[in-house]
Amino acid sequence: MPSMLWSGWTEWWSTVTPEFALLLGLPFLVAIAGLVALRLKPART
Repeated sequence: MPSMLWSGWTEWWSTVTPEFALLLGLPFLVAIAGLVALRLKPART
């Protein structure tokens, strides 16, 4: 079952255009950047 899921996922992903992949990944990139910025910001005392 997991191999069928992986196979279906990879087949679908091979049909995705780079522009659509960017749009799919953009929210994750923004979230990661926000978490990094919060981590690097000095804490207020």
